[in-house]
Amino acid sequence: LDENDFQQIFERIQHVQQNAKSSGCAIHKIAFNSEITFALLQKEISRSARYGTDLSGITFSILPVGALRAVSDRTAMPPEVTTAFLSEIQQRLRNADWIGTLNNHLFIAILPMTTVKEAHLTARRLLRDINSKPIGGSGRAYPAKIAGSVIHYDPKTIANADMFIRCASSEHAEMIQRLRNLQEFM
Repeated sequence: LDENDFQQIFERIQHVQQNAKSSGCAIHKIAFNSEITFALLQKEISRSARYGTDLSGITFSILPVGALRAVSDRTAMPPEVTTAFLSEIQQRLRNADWIGTLNNHLFIAILPMTTVKEAHLTARRLLRDINSKPIGGSGRAYPAKIAGSVIHYDPKTIANADMFIRCASSEHAEMIQRLRNLQEFM
């Protein structure tokens, strides 16, 4: 995709949205699938490197409350729970920010032109707001919380989108392990 060709990008987004509607998957109405996420992330990284702007991301996953130790890293939440949380996150992000899927249980919010300090403030605010109230649909609250970590693009240490995703995934895995250790300690 040419990053300056709005028509081509717009047609690609419409194609993804139509596929999501036809498949009935509400998650892909909110978050891009992993292939589109990778392609858009490549464009954001090249734009950030070219213009010398900041680029940050917030990786997050949805974890059941009170059962952190029993849940494996590969367990995905039911689609209605994931959709409810993703829509809450999307409402709290800027128009320039977007959400993508890294795998079944890990999502990333890309924050263009955001420094690492601003990304940490955004993540803290976002997680506090969403985790402070129950997220519900159809008259019931879901017993789950959001866990998140921040990644910042540094051209000296991160060469491409693949490395950015690997660093984001490993940072998030470390954060989940720290949460589990803390829960075991408590």
